[in-house]
Order: sequence, then C-alpha cells, then structure tokens
Amino acid sequence: MASLCCVTFPQLLGHSEGELFHNFTTHYILIQVPRFVSVKALQQRVLLTGLNTSTFTDALEGLAIMNNVLRLNVRDDNPKPLAVVVDGFTALDISNRYFTSRRFAQEDEHIPFSTDIDPNGILEGLRGHSMVHTSDNVVEYYQRVEANGVHRFNKIRPAQIKKGDIVEIQCTLTLVEFRVNDYKQARTEYNTKLVLRSITLLDRSFSEKMRLANTSMTKAPSIKRRIGHFDEEEQEAQDRIKRMAIDREA
Repeated sequence: MASLCCVTFPQLLGHSEGELFHNFTTHYILIQVPRFVSVKALQQRVLLTGLNTSTFTDALEGLAIMNNVLRLNVRDDNPKPLAVVVDGFTALDISNRYFTSRRFAQEDEHIPFSTDIDPNGILEGLRGHSMVHTSDNVVEYYQRVEANGVHRFNKIRPAQIKKGDIVEIQCTLTLVEFRVNDYKQARTEYNTKLVLRSITLLDRSFSEKMRLANTSMTKAPSIKRRIGHFDEEEQEAQDRIKRMAIDREA
C-alpha cells in the first residue's frame, strides 16, 4: 500500500496577507466536474489521498499546523476539518473556481482561457460581463520528465492526468468569511479553503497498470464464428474424395 503513495511533508513556499502557500506530493484519485449550478460555481477540483499511510498522516499534521497559524487572528470556536473521508481513506478536497466576480476584481484584467482548458470556447462564452478569469483562477498542469539526471517540467493538458496518478499539488490556504444566522444569534465563521494552483504529474505507472487490469478483466471471450453450413459442406467434400478414390481403383 505504501508503494502507491509518495508523500512529502508540506513545504511552506511563502505567504501573503490572509494566505499561505505550500506544496505536497500525494496520490491523485479523482478529478471531478461538479454538477452545473451557476457560472460562478464552476471549478477545477481534485480529490487526493495518501491511502492512510503514515507519511500522508504526517503531511496532514503539518497542514493543520499551517492552518492554525492562518487562523491566529480570527475567532472561531468550531473550525471545520480540512480533511474528508472517502471510502475509508482520509483525503483532501482542493479546488479553484474558473471565475471571480467583477465586483471583487475591479482592477484585475481578464486572462483568456488556454485552448487546453477551454478548447471550444465554452467557458469564455459563459463568463459574460459580470465574471472575470484572473491570475488567482489559473491552474497550471505539468509533467515531470527526467533526461540525463536532470528534471524538467513540461506543460500538459489537464486530460492527461488520470485517476490513480501520483502527482504533486501546489495550493494555497485562505480564509473565507461568512455569516451564519441561527435561532440564537447571527455570528461570523471562517472556513479554510484549499485553493488549487498547480498539478504536476510525477508517475502514471500505477494508473496504467490499473487500466490494463480492468481491460483484461472486461475483455470479451474469443468465439470462433462459423457462417453458413460449414459442417455439412466439409462432410460432403470428404464423401466426394472417397468416391474419387473408389473410381480410380475400379
């Protein structure tokens, strides 16, 4: 099980006001296209797990420490956990929206979608005048390749990353403030959101083995097809050969 996952302790890459940056390596299990609700809710989303290995647990503990640092200046008695449980495995749900409301990005320029992300121009057509695709919405996709002992990172299409691949994720932790109105009183809560910044494909051998295994399991049995009356024709041919042999002897 441990061989399926290579997890490194979260690395603090930097910080800005209200935001922390880090990256870690883990096992990619799902990329999900959410049910369409509204344009502003459209997002790129991944679900990651370390298959409950000790290294992944250590990474989650480091992530929790960073989250505590981020929340030092806010008061929230009931913070939500960063991790979720999927099929019995602890996982992280990381996403980034395609759009930001123009109301919150008045000074930002719109960045056109690349053809790798939006080959048919659908997202570009959906945004209208109220939404903008900014640098904060951009997610980069890479593949690590090695040549002569040197690692290079090549840009790839999102579709090249498959369920089961080993990937490195870069994301930011940011606090989202919202108001909660219950029967007692209104209060302010803060949720920590993991914002997806980049995905780097490190190893696809496990996902390829999984796909080959699934293909062999579902392969239909080979059946030799006989068309027409093959058996009868074969018997008639044998009878003719016998009659020819008898005629020669006579």
